[in-house]
Amino acid sequence: MKLLLENWREYLKEENTYTAKDAQDEGEMHQGNNKPYDVDATDLIWRYEPKYSVSSLLGLMPSGTIEGWKEWLQQETEFRAENGDENWLNRFTKWWLSDPTQEPIVVIEDQQGKAEGIWDGWHRTAVSITSGYQKIPVFVGRRRENNETPT
Repeated sequence: MKLLLENWREYLKEENTYTAKDAQDEGEMHQGNNKPYDVDATDLIWRYEPKYSVSSLLGLMPSGTIEGWKEWLQQETEFRAENGDENWLNRFTKWWLSDPTQEPIVVIEDQQGKAEGIWDGWHRTAVSITSGYQKIPVFVGRRRENNETPT
């Protein structure tokens, strides 16, 4: 039964696809949440990447290392524990890793396709990186060239 459930989850993950419009809608919801990204969501070229490389996101933490992400996540966990939620990380990790396609991360890329920032999903990114995930689902908004039309 357990194997059947795991196979079913894999099937669902593969079938859970999003359109460029879904990605843009998500980007618009989170626009401005994480400064200093000086771009309007409607000015970006949007896509859904079901298997975005987490190594592309390492450099978004000032240290640019897995250790830096671990330290940041530890600080976040300690902050939540100080505010009465001692089990936050376990609950959050279980929720996110059970099906990362349920809420893809929102990433902004520069014109060359390099990750520039995270609009939504810092904690999900940290859990993915510190758990050893190599690929995660991401809504990507890429800064467009002057002659490109937004999504």
